[in-house]
Order: sequence, then structure tokens, then C-alpha cells
Amino acid sequence: MNKTFKVIWNSSKQTCSVVSELSRSHAKSSSTTIHSTFSKIFKLSAIGALLSSVSLFANAESYQVVGGEIETNTNAIAIGKGSKVTKEAGANRYGRESIAVGDNAHANSDSSTVIGTSSTSKNSSVTVGTESSSAEKAVALGAKTNASGGYSVAIGHKAETTTNNAIATGYAAKATGTAAIAHGEIANASGDHSIAIGGLSKATGSQATTLGYKSTASGANALAAGIGANASGMSSSALGVSAQAEGLRATAVGVQSVAKGYGTSAVGYRSNAEGSSSNAFGNSANATGARSLAAGTSSQASGTDATAVGSNANASGVGSLATGSHAAASADRTVAVGTASQATGANTTAVGYKANATTNGGTALGYSAISTGAVGTAVGLGAKAEGHSSLAAGALSTASGRNAVAAGRDSNASGGYSVAIGSGATASELNSVALGSGSTTAAAVGTNEATVNGITYGGFAGNNPLATVSVGSEGKERTITNVAAGRISKTSTDAINGSQLYAALEKNAIVNNNNTYNINRLENKMNRENKRLRAGVAGATATAGLPQAYTPGKSMVAASVGGYRDQSALAVGASRITDNGKVILKLTGNVNTRGDFGGSVGAGYQW
Repeated sequence: MNKTFKVIWNSSKQTCSVVSELSRSHAKSSSTTIHSTFSKIFKLSAIGALLSSVSLFANAESYQVVGGEIETNTNAIAIGKGSKVTKEAGANRYGRESIAVGDNAHANSDSSTVIGTSSTSKNSSVTVGTESSSAEKAVALGAKTNASGGYSVAIGHKAETTTNNAIATGYAAKATGTAAIAHGEIANASGDHSIAIGGLSKATGSQATTLGYKSTASGANALAAGIGANASGMSSSALGVSAQAEGLRATAVGVQSVAKGYGTSAVGYRSNAEGSSSNAFGNSANATGARSLAAGTSSQASGTDATAVGSNANASGVGSLATGSHAAASADRTVAVGTASQATGANTTAVGYKANATTNGGTALGYSAISTGAVGTAVGLGAKAEGHSSLAAGALSTASGRNAVAAGRDSNASGGYSVAIGSGATASELNSVALGSGSTTAAAVGTNEATVNGITYGGFAGNNPLATVSVGSEGKERTITNVAAGRISKTSTDAINGSQLYAALEKNAIVNNNNTYNINRLENKMNRENKRLRAGVAGATATAGLPQAYTPGKSMVAASVGGYRDQSALAVGASRITDNGKVILKLTGNVNTRGDFGGSVGAGYQW
């Protein structure tokens, strides 16, 4: 049965008690009757103290205090004009142990608590505040606060939750996604399981999280932390004031950092990663090429697959690499490594402080090394490869001829296809070779014949040389040692070493000795033969001097001596004339000083 009560102060228990209107207080001060202006007299804290201090009898049923209404006897309390504790429609809930405090407060189910004018609460929920409401097992604290989702919590003026397990705290905070959390002035968590923390923050993507004033996470699984941070891409992260992560799985970390492309990362103040899968690390780093990397303050990687590492490094070519402060790789497939290094020609490589490769395929390695010739290579301090396909290796070396090679400090190969090896070596003629420090080349001179001691030799092989090889210079000649024996033939152009010359000279000496011996023998023999000839002439002379018979039928024996130069001879003879004087017979013999003998027989007929 409904009854009318008043609230008095119990001085002995130091609590407020609900008693019959007929009862009086034992305190010195008079009791106060609750009337329709109850909510205007007591503050919320006083009401809380009242509720926590109300003493009811163990067998008490339902009570209404000044205008309250309770539908059933269920240990409920209704305080305030038009306040109600009612049965929940369509459910077996009768308002048991519910409390409604405030004008037009309405507790519509079991174990519900509502405190505030024109506010409502449902089963096992708590509503505190004017014109507020809460759903089953929800909590709403604040004026015009609405916790309409089951198990949700809304705290703050105009805070609102519309889905189960959601939490909204702060002025006009709103959590509309399942199990979402919104904390802060006008914070909005509309994505399922999303979290928005900070004034005007928004978490609209599923499982998105924001932290910071005006931060926004609209992509699913996105994270935005920092004032004005924005993570709009799925699974993206934006950390820092005004950080922007717009691409799928993009990450932006740092004030005003931007990550726009798929899988991009931007870390650092004003860093920017726009190319797909690009990465930018460092203040104002900028990676706009697909799969590019920019690391370092103001580094730039704009080419596809480009990499720029270092302060102000710039990799703009496709597949280019620039490493070092102000390094630049501006053409496709270029590499620049070192402070202020420059690789500007396609497929070039520049490594070292101020190294520079400007033409296609060139390579410059070393401090201020320069490759300006196509496919040229310069290695060393100040080395220069200026000719096509040239090579300069060594400090201050220069290869300016086409396909020329200069190796050694200050070496110079200016002739096409020339080679200069050694400090200060110079090959200035086409196809020439200078070997050794200070060696120089001259124009090649062909040799087909040579005259030595009045004798001319000719028919040389290799008489039309392409160029020369120099191993020294005028006044600074060198010997060549450890030369293998060359082939010796009519057409051979091999070099002949000293041992071959020695063998030839040794053999020649033997031949000369033999020739001398043979010549001497021949000379002796010729001398002997000369003497024999002279002796023969003497014998002939002696024979010619023999007289003969001149009378028919007579005979004559004669002797004669002859001489010729240093030789002499003795001749004897016999002759006869026939009786008729017509036939003459003659027989001679001689011996000379060489011991040789001679003779003759003769016959004659006269008529």
C-alpha cells in the first residue's frame, strides 16, 4: 500500500531517514518536507548522500515521496513530481530495487537507477542527469546524456552511446560503433571496436583508434595520434601533429608527415611518402616514386625503385641510388655515393666526395674523380676519363683518347687506344704504349732494310708498325729484362733476348775460327799450287829450250835449263831425223824445283 513520508535528519545516526509525516525530528532543527521543487533545492551530491543514507525497515515494501508513482510493491523508491518506477513492458521485470529521483524521472525495469529531471533508465542501468536516458545495464551521467546501447557508458553533457558495450565520455561525445570508445569534447567513435580520444576526434573505421584533438581514423584498424592527425587508409597509422596516413597500411610518424600510397612509411617532420610501398625517413624527406626510399633531411627519391640516403640526397632516376649529403643520382640505374657525388648519365656510378659521372655507362671512383666519356672509368683523386671507353686510374691521371688507359699518378693517355702506365707516363700517339714512370711515346717508324758497315740488309718482317712501345724517355732509357726467347724465322716478329744473341755470336765465333783455319789451309794450298804452277812453267820453259836434230839420218841429245819467277827446271831430250829427212822423232823429260817430273814424246812428218 502506498504511503506518504518525509525525510528528516537523524542526529544520532548522522543520516537522513524516511519517516511518516506524523513523526517529528529529535534534532534541534525542524525537518524539511520534500515537495515538487526538490531537484531545485538539493544538489546531485546531496541526493547521492540521501540515497546512500536512507534507512528502510527490513519488511518495507515500495515508497513514493511527494508525487512519485510505483506500480508494484518491489522495494523501489520514487522521489519527485511525476517520478515513476514501472514494470518493463513485455518482460518479467517489475521495477524491483529501482530508484527514480527527480521530476518526471522514470525507472523502467529491475535494479535501475535514474536521477534527474525527465530522465529514464532501463534494467540494471544508471542514469544521472537532466533529460538523460540509459538502456539495459548501461550508465548515463550528465545532462541530455543518452546511453541507448546495452552495457554502454555515456558520461558528459549530451554524451551518447547507441551500441552495446560502447563508452562515450565528454561533452557531446558519441560512441555509435559496437564496443566503441569516445572520450573528449564532441569525440566520435562510429566504427565497431573503435576508440576516439580527444576533442573533435573521430574514429569511423572498424577497430580504428584516434588520440588527439581533431584527430581522425577513418580506415579499418587505423591509428591516428596527435592534433589533427588523420589515418584514412586501412590498417594505416598517423602519429604526430597533422600527420596524414592515407594509403592502405600506410604509416606517417612526425609533425605534418604524409604517407599516401599503399604500404608507405613517412617518419619525420614534413616527411612525405606518396609512391606505392615507398618510405621516407627524416625531416622533409620525400619519397614519391613507387618502392622508393628517402632517408635524411630533405632527401628526395622520386624515381621508381629509387633510394636516397643522406641530407639533401636526390635519387630521381629509375632504380637509382644516392647516398651522402647532396648526392644526386638523376638518370636511370645510376649510383651516387659520397657527399656531393653526381651520377647524371644513364647507368653511371659515382663514388666519393664530388665524384662525377656524366655520360652513359661511366664510372667515377674517388675524390673529385670525373668520368665524362661514355663507358669511361676514372679511379683516384681528380682522375679523369674523358674518352669513350677510357680508363684513368691514379691521382690526377687522365685518359682522353678513345679506349685509352692511363694508370699511375699524373699519367696521361691522349692517343686513341693508347696505354700509359706509371707515374707521369704519357702515351700521346694512336695505339702507343708508355710503360714506366716518365715514359713517353713518339710516332712509329717502319723499317724494311738497314745498312751496317756498308752492307745492306732487307726484307724484314713487321716493317709496317702500328705504333710504338716506350719504356722510358730520351736520356732516361731502360733495359728490358726477363724476356723469353723469341722465335727465329724469316717471318718472326718476336723479341730476341740476350741469350739468343749470345748463342748466335758464340756460334759465329766458332764458324769464324773454322773459316779462318780453312782459309789458311786453302791459302797454303794455293801457295803450294802456285809454286807448282810456276815450277811447271819453268819446266815448260826448259823443255822449249831443247835443240833437236836437223840433218837427215842424224840423232841429237840435248839439255836445257828454264826458270819462271822463283822456280826453275832442268830438261833433257833426244831427237832423230830419218834418212829420207821426212820423219822426225823427239823425246823430252824435265824436273823442276818442286820435285815434279814431266816428259813428252813427239813425232813429225814433213814433205
